[in-house]
Amino acid sequence: MKEAIASRLRRWMFYLYGCYRGTGGRLKYVAPDWREVRLEIPLSWRTRNYVGTIFGGSMYGAADPIYMLMLINRLGPRYVV
Repeated sequence: MKEAIASRLRRWMFYLYGCYRGTGGRLKYVAPDWREVRLEIPLSWRTRNYVGTIFGGSMYGAADPIYMLMLINRLGPRYVV
């Protein structure tokens, strides 16, 4: 599925926000209607835990704001998420 220019710009806005950039998460795809978002968290020294797997806090930190934004954009301005 080809990504729209507007959703590509939204995706790049995440990378400008320092708090999200610190999670290590990368948005790979944002659907124009926000029904689908693909997120990738690579295993690196920043996202690795003591035993060498992805730290759960990294997964939560990268995925948590995505659900809120999906709901805000799907429900519209009449709802507060």
